[in-house]
Amino acid sequence: MKEIVIPGLYLMAGICAYAAVVHLGAGVRRLFDSVQITFAGTTALMLPFTFFLARGLAATDVGDYVQSLKWSLAVAFFTLALFAWFISFYTARRPQPSLLTLTSVFATLAAVNFVQPYSLQYAEIHGLAGMRLPWGETITVAQGRSITGAMPELSLS
Repeated sequence: MKEIVIPGLYLMAGICAYAAVVHLGAGVRRLFDSVQITFAGTTALMLPFTFFLARGLAATDVGDYVQSLKWSLAVAFFTLALFAWFISFYTARRPQPSLLTLTSVFATLAAVNFVQPYSLQYAEIHGLAGMRLPWGETITVAQGRSITGAMPELSLS
């Protein structure tokens, strides 16, 4: 068995879907338990994240790779914002200005991510390469310059 990463992502998506349903059910049973409902939302957002990540790792076209990368980063930003709200509800601390600011920052990053030609992660992408993992599986990685200007290394040694 050589394929581990992409099937593992789909398995993770299934576990997150189960967790979302269980926590949503617990949240609505207790007259809107905000802790359970925000955690259900956080785990539910992991579904599109894992699907877009898996799609990007299997991409054969730069356009598909960039589109998957943009969507996975945007969903990650919204997951982080919702997770901050979950922590706030769980700890019973509600610093509203801080939470609203953090949510605004993550929403702005998600919007800027879509405006950039190669997402917030890359300044330019020259092409795609297959990275062979130690167990023989090959995943797709971009060849290009990151937004910070550094050229990422594609070596696993």
